[in-house]
Amino acid sequence: MKKGILMVAAAVLIAGGIQAQDAGEREGKRAQMQERHQQQQQRRQEHRQQMREKMKALREQTKEMPEDERRQARMNLMEELYSERSASLESLHNEKMQFLQERLANNQRMSDAHKSELINFFTQQYRAATDFRDECHAEAVEHLRQIAADENLTQEQRKQSVAEHRQASQESFRNHAQQRREARQSFMERMREEAKANKPARGEKGEKRGKRAQRGTEE
Repeated sequence: MKKGILMVAAAVLIAGGIQAQDAGEREGKRAQMQERHQQQQQRRQEHRQQMREKMKALREQTKEMPEDERRQARMNLMEELYSERSASLESLHNEKMQFLQERLANNQRMSDAHKSELINFFTQQYRAATDFRDECHAEAVEHLRQIAADENLTQEQRKQSVAEHRQASQESFRNHAQQRREARQSFMERMREEAKANKPARGEKGEKRGKRAQRGTEE
């Protein structure tokens, strides 16, 4: 999702959404998109920093607690931070989709069917990522509960189990992200090909201009 706003912008550019009259105007619009992307990146970084600070504060507050109480406090914070992160990502997604819809509203060169296809594609990509993230979070919470309830495990064994589960989850995230990237690349390539196929050739443009000029002289 980090490059979501750029992918949305690229889709509109490929489809002919930016109808700038000169190179300077086109560059200005690209700069505006880049700035929007950087602003969202900054917000993500600030949110991650807030999460780290909350985790650090909790460790300090619970270090004198019994192990079971400390573990429960951490799980409670884990749920709270996940809810906050989900809300933040939802907000960023809505901004991206609003950006896309604004660009498409001014696009006179795309059919309504292609516009709907763009919107549906990025919506489906986001929902797939959200569903997968929710699934992984639920698995992580359940894993923590299981090892907490297993009285045969030592503290070191619990730590090792958590580390192994985290590593496996990170690998799953990477694989799922790669699948989404490949789907985006395939989609964008198809959009490029369709844009080329629908673009009038130079000769056709000249012929149309000539016919309009001829009609004007006849009138």
